[in-house]
Amino acid sequence: MYLESCADLRTEIEDFTGLTFARIQLGWMHSHEKHYKLAFKEFLLAVDSARQSFNSNAEIDALHLCGIAQRSLKNYNLAADYFEQSLKLAVETDYRFVGQIKTDLARMLRKIGRDQEAEVLLIGATEDLQNNDFEGVVARTDNELASTLLNEGNAAEAFEKAKEAYHLADYNENPREVDRAQFLMARAKNKLGQHAEAITILEEMRTRK
Repeated sequence: MYLESCADLRTEIEDFTGLTFARIQLGWMHSHEKHYKLAFKEFLLAVDSARQSFNSNAEIDALHLCGIAQRSLKNYNLAADYFEQSLKLAVETDYRFVGQIKTDLARMLRKIGRDQEAEVLLIGATEDLQNNDFEGVVARTDNELASTLLNEGNAAEAFEKAKEAYHLADYNENPREVDRAQFLMARAKNKLGQHAEAITILEEMRTRK
């Protein structure tokens, strides 16, 4: 295989920067084929070669990808660990994509019951995304925050945050986050005992499809 041959060659000549990106490409290929264990193996090798090349941005990316692979394997605690490692280095180096990493970490923290930590991260992530001109990604972060607030029993705030996400996603023509926002709005209304309004929101979702 071409990419594996490239990786072998770059290892032989100690081109660790090139090796890092070859490993990442191999990992993406395995991920696309849903071979997440193989993908994780390549991303972990990419972390090692990134460190040998002293390329902090590549190390951040590779650690983040390790977390994504573990998330796909539903190993949420392990995914959170890799996201935390990625985030630590991203904060230390003022990495531009820090908001995305915070959002991914917060999602895992929510899944393993660390809702308060997730909420703090998501509030910071929104600010990071806006400061780095990633307004189009804010809807996803707002939806994560709405989910976290629901977990914490704060349905009223969750509804308002999901509503913000809905308008942002609609403006940015992001149907996936539009649907997710409306679903969260309906869940929040249901938690508030406003069942008729929840049904109306779900009906709007159904008629749009």
